[in-house]
Amino acid sequence: MSHISLIRVKIVDPDMELLRQAIDNLAREMGAELVSEIEDYFGNKTRVGLGIKNSTFFRGVGFEVGENGEVQLKGDFWGISQREVENLKLGLVKHYTALATATALRNMGYQVQSSKVKDRIYIKAVAW
Repeated sequence: MSHISLIRVKIVDPDMELLRQAIDNLAREMGAELVSEIEDYFGNKTRVGLGIKNSTFFRGVGFEVGENGEVQLKGDFWGISQREVENLKLGLVKHYTALATATALRNMGYQVQSSKVKDRIYIKAVAW
């Protein structure tokens, strides 16, 4: 049965600016556009603070922080493979973790460079 679901992601109490950057990076990686509305199977629209839409997640996926501080995916995932949803979750965690790590290293005085090779993000930190 089709309905809007919330799926928890293992990011708790995120820095909202880093989360926005991670979602933007993820959208570019997936060839997705940023949206402010998602829809269910029947076309009913729901507003979201930030969401993405592409050929896989054609009804859109919203990102929100729940009352307990956990990041959640919001969308109608009917007809979308569990593997694709897991890849979306892992991609968000990957991008958020890379940004948070680079930011923390910069705050400690390191010169930081990040690069992406295939599906991996590498961070190089150098202290002078």
